[in-house]
Amino acid sequence: MSPNGLVFQLNPRVDQKKIHMKAEAWDKDRQAGDHFLNPELDAQPPPAQGKRWRVAANLPNGNYLVHIDLEGHLAYRGTLALGPRLV
Repeated sequence: MSPNGLVFQLNPRVDQKKIHMKAEAWDKDRQAGDHFLNPELDAQPPPAQGKRWRVAANLPNGNYLVHIDLEGHLAYRGTLALGPRLV
């Protein structure tokens, strides 16, 4: 996650067909931070983005519960932190 969106990497489809993708980020109060739906995500990310896709969003610092669905199936669910933190 970054302040300007969600960045993720997928193994591209070999058949080059479009990917049905939905991403949601919820803040600690279960308020929607952002929703993204693309029923026709390109099989390969744009060359300028390297091997990653970027979903644009303006997200304030905090913890988010993130869901990513691919082709109608849960592909990722987890809590991601955005902002300064101790390591």
